[in-house]
Amino acid sequence: MSATAFAAVVTVAAVAAGEAGSASGASTATPTTQAATDTAIAGLVEVKSLFEPPTVQTSDTATAVCPGEKVVVGTGFLIADPNVVATGLVVTEKTVKLRAHVDTSPNPGPWSAQAMAYCADRPKGYVLPPLVTSVRSAEAEKTVFATCPGNTQVLGTSFDTSNGNGRVVVDEILPSTNKISVKAFDRTPGNRWRLHVGAICAAPLDNRTVVTTSPVKFNSNGKAAEATCPIGTQVINNSFDLIGSLGQVNPTSAIRKVISSRTSQVAGFEAFGTNKSWAIRSFAVCA
Repeated sequence: MSATAFAAVVTVAAVAAGEAGSASGASTATPTTQAATDTAIAGLVEVKSLFEPPTVQTSDTATAVCPGEKVVVGTGFLIADPNVVATGLVVTEKTVKLRAHVDTSPNPGPWSAQAMAYCADRPKGYVLPPLVTSVRSAEAEKTVFATCPGNTQVLGTSFDTSNGNGRVVVDEILPSTNKISVKAFDRTPGNRWRLHVGAICAAPLDNRTVVTTSPVKFNSNGKAAEATCPIGTQVINNSFDLIGSLGQVNPTSAIRKVISSRTSQVAGFEAFGTNKSWAIRSFAVCA
């Protein structure tokens, strides 16, 4: 598929790359106006990793780092190539690391990737529970659930894969009140692999909610969907559901729109072309 067709679907790639490359290549952070209380997100900023020049490596990473004493409350990513798979979005209290790998395409071109960290003053009850890991097996499809402990709620999501090597595609990250569900497919089954899933949790927030969209189904190799948070809240985590794709569609972005901190935009692209009928939904955790 041509670069022109890909760019027509994920137009945010050029915008995000330009924004990240400004200010002498420094990461960008946009402050929120959210009031600082025990039951609201305080001091929210979005931090983007440097948008590095295109690489021809088989795999690469990009890391966004929270400033000062702020901690990670949510995640996002952008991959500027339809033939590259997000194999992990790994979270610590201070960092979000995107791991990406060229898929099984025979002739991949140069590509770039960017991680997004949504950082805030440490919320009450903030915790990163241990990752939940699937069995190591050669199953084509795996689903893993991660649950926040006690009375805490999901703010953000993380995932990782082992021995996926561009074959394993995460195509569903679904947040709820206190649990997340992540599904992945091995598009060429036969190798043993694992799926690891984590939740970013904190005490309940008065204005926290999860919003989603109706499935976007139009006939195209690439599709995008947007979910918009209620007035007075902002996106703190981006996730998606690629419905019916069965591992044949690469998620290429899960980002907060540059022009609106209330809108989460996700996109997916058929790297190989498929005769499957698929759709995409965007999920935003808002606070």
